[in-house]
Amino acid sequence: MNIGFDKKLSREALNLAYPVILGMTSQTILGIVDTAMVGRLGAEALAATGFGSAIFLGFTNFFGALGVGTQALTARRYGQDDESGCGRVLFNALFIALLVSIPFSAAAFAASSLVFPFVSEDAAVAEYGVAYLEYRFLGMLFVLLNVALSRFFNGIGNTMIFMKAAIIINGLNIVLDYVLIFGNLGFPRLEVKGAAIASTLATIVGTGYYLSVSMGRGYYRRYKYFRSRNLDRPNLWSITKISFPPGVQSLLTTAGFFAFLWIIGRIDTTDVAAAVIVVKVTSFAFTTAIGFGIAAATLIGQYMGAAEFDTAEKSVWESAKLGAFFLGVFGLIFMILPVPLIKIFTNHQDIIDVAGLPLRIVGFIQVFDAYRIVLEHALQAAGNPQWVMFSEIAVNWFVLIPLTYILAIKLDYGACGAWVSLDVFIVMLAAAMIWKFRQSRWRAISI
Repeated sequence: MNIGFDKKLSREALNLAYPVILGMTSQTILGIVDTAMVGRLGAEALAATGFGSAIFLGFTNFFGALGVGTQALTARRYGQDDESGCGRVLFNALFIALLVSIPFSAAAFAASSLVFPFVSEDAAVAEYGVAYLEYRFLGMLFVLLNVALSRFFNGIGNTMIFMKAAIIINGLNIVLDYVLIFGNLGFPRLEVKGAAIASTLATIVGTGYYLSVSMGRGYYRRYKYFRSRNLDRPNLWSITKISFPPGVQSLLTTAGFFAFLWIIGRIDTTDVAAAVIVVKVTSFAFTTAIGFGIAAATLIGQYMGAAEFDTAEKSVWESAKLGAFFLGVFGLIFMILPVPLIKIFTNHQDIIDVAGLPLRIVGFIQVFDAYRIVLEHALQAAGNPQWVMFSEIAVNWFVLIPLTYILAIKLDYGACGAWVSLDVFIVMLAAAMIWKFRQSRWRAISI
């Protein structure tokens, strides 16, 4: 791995990454605006949407791992100059989305009123939460269709479509929030239910955008995806085989992060609030790393498909170095200017006082996080998602959680000990991904 940048490969990685970063940034902005709007309804409404969003996100992250297999296989077929093969991957991914989402949505809709009272004992929170979840789960099909379609386009190297779709979806969501939550412009005031309906309608419009693009600009003529004969067992199995480990990984690491927050909650409620702020501040850096991870996944798949394994490896290192550069800048900003960043999200001085040190601690390991995220995406796309899954779950549950408890609670280092544990977690995972990728065994994986 050279320290300097390869001009050609860096340009390829940047061109693939920046639309993803911009698209995901629009999602981050939506989250901030959405929280601000619902927050005007009161604490119960905010708690209900917080719990509801976490539940919905947990399931969508699991099923949304469908995108990992879709992009990996699409990129590999694209590199092999097999355009009809790319189309078959998309058709089978869409079939899986239909097969999974329809029965799950029906069951989740019916179960929402039974499950939410266990989440919160507050009757108002439970009532709001049930309404929110019901309407969100109605849109699960369109969420998964969007995942499959966006990852197909990412796989063929057109990440601009994802960016445009994300901006359309998130921009429309903000407008619909404004009219449906508060009853503006002649619409009924639906409050929390309106927030859920806004998200679902915006997602449906996003699906319409993806489908309209897929039928135009010569895409359908080239890739021939919407044909029933494209449905085949090998593609169904390959997509599932690659996508299932990231889905399990997402569920268990999300649970691990909740355990991390639970331990922090045993220190003080203010520390939990500070943790939420730190996550929001660092989300922009995380989004940037994901962008370069998507770029790495596309490039390694395409170059492996073309049997250019040395270039595939170099492209991943270029993506990782670029990610490390940008996250290094973020990290310096987090360490030098923590208070101004925290004040963007809160004016409570007690939270500001507590959040400063964790943000500095997290800023220290941003470069390592870039390598972790980019190489995880690359290994998944190369056909080794199992290593990523087992490594992340193992380090999460057998290092992060016990170490957080020991340092924060047993040794009484408080929140400082918890965030140092997170640094150890990220550095260990980055080292594991670098070690595995440098072994180059991924070169022999056929998908």
